[in-house]
Amino acid sequence: MQARRIVITNLREARFEPFELDTEDLQPSEAVIRTLVTLISPGTEGASFLGLKAPGRVEDPSYPARPGYASVGEVIAAGAEANVASGEVVYTMSSHASATRLDTRRQLCVPLPDGLAPEDAVFARMATVSMASLSTTNAHAGDLAAVVGLGLVGNLAAQLCEIAGMPATGLDLLAGRCELASACGVGIVLEAPALDDLNPEHALVLECTGTTHGALAALRLAADGGEVSLVGAPWGRGSTDVAAHPMLERVFAGYLHLRSGWEWQLPTLNTPHTPGSHERNSRRALQLIAQRRLRVRPLLTHTLSPDDAQQAFAGIVDNKAEYLGVVFDWR
Repeated sequence: MQARRIVITNLREARFEPFELDTEDLQPSEAVIRTLVTLISPGTEGASFLGLKAPGRVEDPSYPARPGYASVGEVIAAGAEANVASGEVVYTMSSHASATRLDTRRQLCVPLPDGLAPEDAVFARMATVSMASLSTTNAHAGDLAAVVGLGLVGNLAAQLCEIAGMPATGLDLLAGRCELASACGVGIVLEAPALDDLNPEHALVLECTGTTHGALAALRLAADGGEVSLVGAPWGRGSTDVAAHPMLERVFAGYLHLRSGWEWQLPTLNTPHTPGSHERNSRRALQLIAQRRLRVRPLLTHTLSPDDAQQAFAGIVDNKAEYLGVVFDWR
């Protein structure tokens, strides 16, 4: 079938182009989905747009790149073993394209709760980023939590801590994001606090910026014996203006547990004897959004046509104060 998709063709260049999607010889576990909405991941996709090196890799990114991993669409064809049926609206990790084909034995495909709007459901993808850490942490209800960085991932992480019974403190440099976090129910929000003013009283700290400054703030927030999870990916080659010694000293002297919060420590689908999965976390996030316990509509700043891809990607990297939750509407 004829379809269209967003492609990052070069540094700071995003285009909308046609392609042919093969829908023939559908296997029993496969489904074809017509896209309704997709959501930009500001960190991952912004890094691709800017040509930043991916964490753990030596080589620079190559083009063309096909971004996107947050999508909601309607099933238009499904095999007998796909566990979804034509007409169902489902949440997937598909790219920015008008249609997709996936294998439900290996790829996420979760039906939406009844009545949940697609433009709300698609934010579940950003919630599951921090849910990997919350699935594996030693912290529990009653402990204090903190979140450094209140973009999409950080805002939702702070909300999830509150839902889990861990009162949250959120930090950000941007006043608008701090105000938004307060409006979403985050108990304590600090705008650009000085490091010396941070209280080391939090059993769990989620660092959601991927920066050395953010990591240093996270270590200052952690109570002795506490846990710091690096949720934000460190894109690019980093900066040299934060010395390693203060960070090492705090970890050592504070008996801190510093660990990766990369979401891919969990399997995509439910797997026996694991602390969680993207599938389980996605279902839970969708439920919380449907119940309006996880507030996502205030995070939606722009609903754009896929034709406006260049505007959207330039906005999320150049105008962070205004561009936060950017949804492409494919309907």
